[in-house]
Amino acid sequence: MNVNPVNVNEVQNAQLEVMMLRLLNGDEIVGKVGVVGNMIKVVKPAAVMVQPGAAGKAQMALVDFIPMAKTKEIILDPRNVMFTYEPDGQIESAYNQNFGSGLVLPKKGILTTAS
Repeated sequence: MNVNPVNVNEVQNAQLEVMMLRLLNGDEIVGKVGVVGNMIKVVKPAAVMVQPGAAGKAQMALVDFIPMAKTKEIILDPRNVMFTYEPDGQIESAYNQNFGSGLVLPKKGILTTAS
């Protein structure tokens, strides 16, 4: 894919947030996503793999989407993306722990202080 050199700096400076993307080929990826102009930038993309787990329950795993790449960034044409959505806290925490900042999101609830 060719990226217009005029837009490269804009793409590099895009505001990024963790999002899920379903591609036209059926792949589902999670990564830090930014939209600039007519391009989608995904930093540290991870493929979402569903595999059999204990007692026949499905289990999710995140694997590096581009393991052989020197830089961990991809630029997508939006025509190759079926839809995007915000992941739930469990997926976002797993992504951040393995591919992102290492931070795990706290569970939602009422915060209290010990007396």
